[in-house]
Amino acid sequence: KYRRLLRLLGLCALYCIILFLPYGQYYANDMVPMSGDGLSFIGDQIFVKQTLAETGEFPIWNKWLAAGVPFSQISPTLLFSFLPVKAMVYAIYIVPVALGALFAYLYFREIKCSVEAALSMSTVYLLSIHLGGFRKGHGYIILASAVLPVILYFVERYFTTQKLRWLIGSSVAMAAQFYLGSLQHTFYADCFLIAYLLAFGVHYRMKLGTMLRHGVAWGMTYAGLIAFRIIPMLEQNLAYADMGSARTDYDTFVSYSIHPIKLIEMVFPKFFWGDAHQAFGPRYSSEMDVEIFWGYMVFLLVIAGVAFCIRDFRVRFYLAAMGVVFLYCALGAFPAMAQVIYQIPYLGDFRCPARALYLFIFMAYTLPALGVAPLNDRPAVGR
Repeated sequence: KYRRLLRLLGLCALYCIILFLPYGQYYANDMVPMSGDGLSFIGDQIFVKQTLAETGEFPIWNKWLAAGVPFSQISPTLLFSFLPVKAMVYAIYIVPVALGALFAYLYFREIKCSVEAALSMSTVYLLSIHLGGFRKGHGYIILASAVLPVILYFVERYFTTQKLRWLIGSSVAMAAQFYLGSLQHTFYADCFLIAYLLAFGVHYRMKLGTMLRHGVAWGMTYAGLIAFRIIPMLEQNLAYADMGSARTDYDTFVSYSIHPIKLIEMVFPKFFWGDAHQAFGPRYSSEMDVEIFWGYMVFLLVIAGVAFCIRDFRVRFYLAAMGVVFLYCALGAFPAMAQVIYQIPYLGDFRCPARALYLFIFMAYTLPALGVAPLNDRPAVGR
């Protein structure tokens, strides 16, 4: 048991080193590898650190700040405030991503992927969050993406063991995503997890009474943990509604979706000319969330995963979920559907439907992890 823990700690440390190496020169020259949104994120962290140092207080409950807590989230500065500012900024940027990749590895192993497949695809996930693309420079989006594999690992452990404590653990991880990450990403993850729990609960033939009891415990735990943020957030939203500034306009909502043809460019980035990282239209529709890192090899491995494991329930579920997520991300190409979704409270307030694509990406990385198992003469996936 202790050897396994040491191996996992070593793997996490290795992931931290992998993440730091491309940016060592920036660290040495007092630079930060982030976009404008990322610099704003860093400014938030520095402000909180200075406040802690000067007053010894951390301003958590203030309805005049976004969502009732500083800058919409409880700052991760609390975890790394003992470090010098530069080291703190890089730790906030690197450590959560490394932990996300570690739990991606654990999740892949939990669904019976081989060690080689789990290591390979968790490393791909590590790099795809960290390298390239404007969304990778946004601290809160990085945090939300990194927590997703943590949540899924706890959920899958629950299905393996049938023990409620693992499901409660997923509620804690979901609450961490709610406080630390982008609210929009968290909402999409919550919707996906409800579908995930229902689908696999039925697939594993859990008793209806057990599903109901555990589902209520899971939901109530999550609701209780996020109440600290959601109550002032609702108060703030009511104030915005009174001022007439509660909703994103429809044109903005549609313009920050992606174009369906972008799926081709995700797989074959050189298929189109010009800058791949721009918003609007089929040529320029990936500034916010599209993952160009997908690449040829991952695409081929996805095909292999589908080809070898298409009879597996998990693969079919992922394919269906990926289709739904991609369709939602491409709302701008389907005006009738976009109008309906735009009228739904809160969904219409999210200005970037394409931010749901991070769910698509993680499922796309899971398929290759499942698909290479037969190549190694390992047992088929699933239980």
